Amino acid sequence: MSQTDESPTTLAKTPTYEYYGFVLYLLSFIAFAIYLLWAYLPKEVLESLGITYYPDRYWALALPVWSFVLVIFIFVAFISINFLNTAPLDSFNTITGSNEFNSNFYYS
Repeated sequence: MSQTDESPTTLAKTPTYEYYGFVLYLLSFIAFAIYLLWAYLPKEVLESLGITYYPDRYWALALPVWSFVLVIFIFVAFISINFLNTAPLDSFNTITGSNEFNSNFYYS
């Protein structure tokens, strides 16, 4: 057996999706930090930093609450749709098995 200098490389090209994910993570962290600063810093501090145009503080509480209510609504809506699309318990469509309908049992 001859030994060659060509060994398989173990370095794989890193997918760009990893970079996109890391950048998205950093941007979301920065956006959350800006949100917290806007929500908790007094008006005077923001103006001293040169930030004079920003939304009303009402939205600092309203948007998270509305988002939470939307998620709860989606859960309730999906459960309701499943109940509407499910056959009633006394329907013959819910009976399964090898002997789905035994007429002797029901009509004797």
